[in-house]
Amino acid sequence: MKRILLCCSLVILMASCINDQESQQNLHNRDLQAIADYMENNDLQGVRTEQDGTTGIVIIWTEENPDGQRTATGDSLVVDYTGSFLDNRVFDTSIDSVARANDIHRSNRNYEPFRISLGNTGLIYGFDFALYNLREGEKAIVLIPSLYGYGSAGSRDGSIPPHTPLRFDLELLEILEEVENEI
Repeated sequence: MKRILLCCSLVILMASCINDQESQQNLHNRDLQAIADYMENNDLQGVRTEQDGTTGIVIIWTEENPDGQRTATGDSLVVDYTGSFLDNRVFDTSIDSVARANDIHRSNRNYEPFRISLGNTGLIYGFDFALYNLREGEKAIVLIPSLYGYGSAGSRDGSIPPHTPLRFDLELLEILEEVENEI
């Protein structure tokens, strides 16, 4: 009897894992379709577009700089950004005029380019992924499936719901190379 109960428990556990994996895949497929629909229904002009085959993240370069410096882990980057939902509602930006135009301006916030250390941040994966693919001086629209955004949890403050694909408009203003500590 114990063996039967143990076997039944293992089957149920394995089935729930499969269902979770299927659900994740279904959600990811839904996001990919939402991104494809968004691209079809919006005039996203770019000079080059790439979609990562593994993640589904889409990068649409609106300005390229083939001679610009490439990013590397540990580089300090200076970035202007605007984050929005696929219905084009802006939820965050580093640009004062964009915040004001979208009624999200907060007087207690400094609107200035965002400075990060690439690969050493708590940023969502899709944001980091995009920055690894940009050169200094480039601008891009990045479309991120929810799995590589805020996932099933959504944002901590609740402003981004779970399972929400996102758009970021990025401009990589400057790369300050990692400085090794001297001993």
